[in-house]
Amino acid sequence: MDEGLESPYAENVLREMDADGRVGLKSAPDALLNKAREKTRGYPRALEALYAQSADAPQRHAAELARHFEAAGLAEQAAGYWLQAGQYALYLSATPAA
Repeated sequence: MDEGLESPYAENVLREMDADGRVGLKSAPDALLNKAREKTRGYPRALEALYAQSADAPQRHAAELARHFEAAGLAEQAAGYWLQAGQYALYLSATPAA
């Protein structure tokens, strides 16, 4: 394959990889998935790598997901991701002695 997948096929691949919704791509706003397609140029292996990185630690991307849900007018979903982002920030700032 010399060219990547076009829209909406690349976005659908990401949604299908996140079938259980654990990573947040299944219900992600179209703008976020379109950005992912642009960054990977729609190449299936690059989409798989992006998903794998997100699946390893979905809380790392919670703030970015929250911003996209908020921009899409989905405040309830954004709030859940803002909470995850805050919890992750707290985890990162905890000292080992704590």
